[in-house]
Amino acid sequence: MSSITIHMARESDISDLILLMRAYYDTSNEPHVAKPINEDLIKLCHNVLKDPEHESVYLLARKDNKIIGFASLFWS
Repeated sequence: MSSITIHMARESDISDLILLMRAYYDTSNEPHVAKPINEDLIKLCHNVLKDPEHESVYLLARKDNKIIGFASLFWS
């Protein structure tokens, strides 16, 4: 039985993270959900990952070494 692991995203995870973010933004019908271009998502990820104490963190869920989900935790 395979298990799910969760870890904080790293720079090396950005390309996989962008795929999940793109799927979320593209399939959302909520009017408040923006439709950013990939370049903006990449910039956002780099900014978040370089300063997690002040920006936020992304958590990634993996199963069988494949990313299956993510969560964004933004500090307020």
